[in-house]
Formats: sequence, C-alpha cells, structure tokens
Amino acid sequence: MSRASSLYRLQEIDLALDSRRTRLGEVEVALQENLEVQEARAALAAAETERANAQKAAMLAELDVQATVEKHGGVQKLLYGGTVRNPKELQDLQNEAAALLRRRSTLEDRQLEAMILLETADARLGKAQDALAAAEGDFATRCSSLLAEKSGLEMEIGNREMEREASEAQVLTEDREVYARLRKSKRGVAVARLSRGACSACGVAPSAQRIASARSQGEVIRCGNCDRILFVDSGPQSSD
Repeated sequence: MSRASSLYRLQEIDLALDSRRTRLGEVEVALQENLEVQEARAALAAAETERANAQKAAMLAELDVQATVEKHGGVQKLLYGGTVRNPKELQDLQNEAAALLRRRSTLEDRQLEAMILLETADARLGKAQDALAAAEGDFATRCSSLLAEKSGLEMEIGNREMEREASEAQVLTEDREVYARLRKSKRGVAVARLSRGACSACGVAPSAQRIASARSQGEVIRCGNCDRILFVDSGPQSSD
C-alpha cells in the first residue's frame, strides 16, 4: 500500500467518524431536550393556574351569595318577628330587605359567570393534561428509537476507532503530521483523489510527470493549488 493510499484510507475512517460523532451529538441533544413536551408542560401549568383562580372566584361568589341570603333572612326575621314596631324602623327594614334581594340577584349572576368560567377552565385543564400525555408518549416512542440509534452509533464509533488505530500505524510519522495539519486547515479533507487527471477537491491538474512518479515510486505529491495530498490510483474510489 502506497503512502498516499494509506493516508486516503485513514481519511475515509476519519470522515466516517466525523459523521457518526456529529450524529451522536444530535441524538444526545434530542434525548435531553424536547420542545413539544416543554410547551405542553408550560400550557398545563397555565391551565392549572387559570383553574385555581376560577375556582377561587367561584367560591368567593358562592360565599357572597350565602352571606347575602343569611343577612336577608335576618332582616326578614326582624321585619316580621314583631319585635320592631316603629313605622320608620319597619320601613327601613323593608328597604334593606329589598336592597338585599337586588344584591342577591346581582351576586347570583356573578356566581353563574364564575361557574361558567370554572367549567371552561376545567375543560382547558383536561385538554392540557391530554396534550402533555400525548407529547410525553410521542417523546417516549422517539426516545426508544433514539436510544437504539445511540447504542448503534457508539458501537460503530468504537469499531471505527480501533480500525483507525490499525490504519494509522501504517502511516509514516512525517506523513501523519502533514495529514493532521491539513485535516485541521482543510475542514477535515486532507487527501483528495486524482479524478480524470485533476484534483477532485479543486479541479487543478498536476503534471503528468508528477502523476507518473507518484504511481511508479509511491511518492506523496501535493496539489499545487489547494495543497492537499493527492491520492493517485486508477481503481474506483472506496466508500466508508
């Protein structure tokens, strides 16, 4: 195996590792964060607050009605109990009784509105609970799939890392240093295949003499334009 072909094979493994590690990171993020569940929980919290406020308003409205009914009953007792005989006091009691009846009617209307709002809040709370259960169920299903994918990616990465270690051992130290430097500066692609007599990365063709030298003597040649290592091989390109 030539020096360039060893570097090219090493790069194939590195690029495969890059893609698997990127995907693994995406899977791990997806397992930790779920916007739908977070939104459903926030909606449930808002619905619970709305329901609590509606329940409190309904209870207060009921207490107001009860207090007015009791007060009206006390006035009626005084009015018809025979203990009050003064005409002016009796008239005042009649006026107060009439005012309490009007207030009771108003308060009962408010109580009805509060009960309607409570029923509406109950319905919204139920929908929010159902929405959260559905979101959590969907997330659990996706988590199962993502966990399986995560396990597969971790296993493949482990295998690729062992393969890389074996492949790197076949690369000369000086070539390894150049490769590492180019990988960093060329966005992961340090080696380019020579395709139809030109660099597959930038399209510039080296001289025929340099290509022949690389084929016959196994020398490492660099693209004069993009500076990548050129893998000169007449065979088909391998895939990861």
